[in-house]
Amino acid sequence: LARNEGKEIVNKLNSALRVERVFTGRLFGFLAVTHLTDKFSGYDSRISVGPGLGMDILRQEKQSLKGMLSSMYYFDDYALKGLESDRYPTAKAALNYEWKLTETARFKWVNEGLVSLEDSDRYFMTSDASLQVSLSGSFAIGIGYQVAYQNKPPAAGIRKTDTTFLTSLVINR
Repeated sequence: LARNEGKEIVNKLNSALRVERVFTGRLFGFLAVTHLTDKFSGYDSRISVGPGLGMDILRQEKQSLKGMLSSMYYFDDYALKGLESDRYPTAKAALNYEWKLTETARFKWVNEGLVSLEDSDRYFMTSDASLQVSLSGSFAIGIGYQVAYQNKPPAAGIRKTDTTFLTSLVINR
């Protein structure tokens, strides 16, 4: 939540959980759950859940690159009056790059794209670049910049592209 001269300009909350299981040296499966609240993009609640497969494309001491494909099911509740909730399956692809700058600092770059399997004109793309610094073994703080694009916003008047400067608390297990 952010205000400028008393006027609300940002109202966004994003959370995600992913549990991974390694199948072979580089191949893994996962189950992911996400939740987004983003008033200015038209969503009271946007929940997704689904399985996926991933591969460690690059695994080095200081760098890693993961590719992931998943089938997520979305539950969208809109912030605008008169719009009915929507549920739909999607196909999602993601690339996650990480560069260990020092023992306590990491650069991360995540690119995701998903398309509705019911309406291929409905797609979303997100690019997120961030810097994370460890506070302890389990906690880190981060700053980042995100560009999010939705090809078919829930209603007219909602911008297709949203840019956000982020601060975050990261919990690593």
